[in-house]
Amino acid sequence: MSSHPIDMRLSPLIGVNQLVVPPTFEADLKGILIPKGYADARIEKLAAEISEAPVKGDLLAICVLNGAMHFYDKLIGQIAQPVEVDTIRLGSYNGTSSTGVIREYPFDYSKCQGRDVLVVEDIIDTGRTLEKLVGRIRAENLLSLRVACLLDKPERRDFTVTLKPDHIGFVIPDLFVVGYGLDFNNRYRGLAHISVLKDELTR
Repeated sequence: MSSHPIDMRLSPLIGVNQLVVPPTFEADLKGILIPKGYADARIEKLAAEISEAPVKGDLLAICVLNGAMHFYDKLIGQIAQPVEVDTIRLGSYNGTSSTGVIREYPFDYSKCQGRDVLVVEDIIDTGRTLEKLVGRIRAENLLSLRVACLLDKPERRDFTVTLKPDHIGFVIPDLFVVGYGLDFNNRYRGLAHISVLKDELTR
């Protein structure tokens, strides 16, 4: 049974001078929302929950590139089941905003047939891209399909989206977050903590 996500929407930001942050990034950040150790511990719990569900053969775990790579690596490394790794690339963002146009890259969906599939995403906000991906995978003859997201930003959800991830790490406010694999224009992915960019950088 999946645990409720940890709600961070009312949590105060941690000052950038209170944890280790590279000096080149300090001036860009409003604060730290989720420290690395807290995120690591939550992922350990998600991996334990995923491991409880029976699978037939190897679990096919699909990472949505590029943002989910860090989350994905930590998650599948702790799943107590045989895991087959795979990746898919989708995109709809330009800067901080969704363009509404989902870019698709080649992927052989037929490999999902007859499999237990886990889709791993970094963040769900509007939900349109993830819902389209899940719908495409469901069209194959699967045994089961689950979705794991590290972050959920419900205030951004498109009202037409009905998808609900099975495993969620944290619920976060409508702020632009970077670090722990998440980027802004291909920067900040290597930042250890999930942090909030200053407003002037995201306009």
